[in-house]
Amino acid sequence: MSRLAGVSDDTVKRARAALGLRYAKDKAQLADGTQHAVTFLRGVLSLHPMPASHVEEMAEKKGIGARQLERAPEILKVKVQRRGDGQGVCYFLPSQATAEA
Repeated sequence: MSRLAGVSDDTVKRARAALGLRYAKDKAQLADGTQHAVTFLRGVLSLHPMPASHVEEMAEKKGIGARQLERAPEILKVKVQRRGDGQGVCYFLPSQATAEA
């Protein structure tokens, strides 16, 4: 799709997420698996930022699929930042990103 449109894959991904959010205005309209992933991610990040690799491992153990977990950060507007402390890429809730910056 990105080649046809002449844009990057990331642009297509963000556009799909934005369109999906426009039509899924509340929790009831989200697919059950995606809602489960959103609830999981919000709970995991509620106390502090966490390395993405740890989040992915925990999600797999909870039976959350990769696609559902991929959608959850977009819905929660999670911030992603590369850390220099050996943790690699970390996920932050928006309120934590401003507090950590």
